[in-house]
Amino acid sequence: MHGDLNEEIYVEQPKVFEVYGNMILVCKVTKSLYGLNKQSPQKWYKSIDDFMRPQSYARRNEDSCLYTKKYR
Repeated sequence: MHGDLNEEIYVEQPKVFEVYGNMILVCKVTKSLYGLNKQSPQKWYKSIDDFMRPQSYARRNEDSCLYTKKYR
């Protein structure tokens, strides 16, 4: 459940993956990881919201993290 990124973000290669001679490689991040940047929680919430609304769930005014669905 990681949101898509609109910007390009690169991180240093983790030490355990370093290969002698290629120690200056970086990794391009394609999905938002919680804690990676300030927008990560917002992107994660947007992915949940984009999934719940088409399923006929409604977001509550009292708490935007709470969704309800009425059954007849």
